[in-house]
Amino acid sequence: MKGRSTAAGRQEIIEMLSPAPVDDSSNASAARFVRHFVTNLRFDVVGPARIQTSAYFVVFTQDGPDHWGRYRDALVEVGERWLFSHRFVSVDAVRPGGWFDGR
Repeated sequence: MKGRSTAAGRQEIIEMLSPAPVDDSSNASAARFVRHFVTNLRFDVVGPARIQTSAYFVVFTQDGPDHWGRYRDALVEVGERWLFSHRFVSVDAVRPGGWFDGR
């Protein structure tokens, strides 16, 4: 994603996507969630050992739509599984003051 570091491997991806601790002492019962909705999945290239896809996404929090954009993915066959070998994320817009703003 533009302006964000690259994560390679399972551990780096987990660390990059883990949320920062939230100090919510003013409202400890507030519901906190982040939901990703992916739509218009398109298989752009389908080969015997590699697939390239594209999709749109929108991320919601308890405050509504937070940010949205596009995924461009490459998957490779590993044994009997298909695993991501690359993901390009393009964030088209961010709700000012939202969860993603300034991350």
